[in-house]
Amino acid sequence: MSKTKILFSLYALLSAAVIWSQLIHADAIQNILKPLLMPSLMLIYALLLNGKFKKKDYMLLAALFFSMWGDAFLMPYFDIFMAGLGSFLTAHIFYLILFIPELEKPIKLNTQKKTIATIGFIFYVFLVVLILSKLISTAQSPILMVAIFIYASVLFSVFIVALLRHQLAPKSYQYILIGSALFLLSDGLLAINKFVEPMWLSRLWVMSTYTAAQAFLMYGWYKRYGK
Repeated sequence: MSKTKILFSLYALLSAAVIWSQLIHADAIQNILKPLLMPSLMLIYALLLNGKFKKKDYMLLAALFFSMWGDAFLMPYFDIFMAGLGSFLTAHIFYLILFIPELEKPIKLNTQKKTIATIGFIFYVFLVVLILSKLISTAQSPILMVAIFIYASVLFSVFIVALLRHQLAPKSYQYILIGSALFLLSDGLLAINKFVEPMWLSRLWVMSTYTAAQAFLMYGWYKRYGK
């Protein structure tokens, strides 16, 4: 087994352990393991590059770093939703900073990209309308509603930018697009479960798509080096 497969297998095991701890409500275990997810990806990235970082690599590490804080703030020990939301918002801004310079110029929208963009936009609008309607009906804080709208818009922007990146490194393009789509799906499921209607096995669907999303984004950026 290659070094890459071994490293990601260990990450998959850690992700599975976090999901298991959530499903059985083992809060003490979750409080220990969940904050280790993003540092483990940062370590994997460092090992893949043998510690030879370029300037843009630090943007990726910053995105993972703030995602780590998002994980921490949303775990049972803290459970501070707005702090978690702010941390993940910052992480997505770093992803945008990372991906925007790689937009295809001029932007070419073929049928496939139009279809993917349309599906993503429909999901984004559905999500925003559904959640904001629920928050309005339950007289939630306007600050919360604005924060969720901003977060959802930035998250959707990451997905669109990933879709419109150039495809000079095909595997990098594919992995980053998959990662951004999974992130959109994961946070959408999280929001529906939290604000609209509790979902069956919600922790399984949310965490599995989230941990996969971060792995795809990280590995996709690594594949830019043609390795």
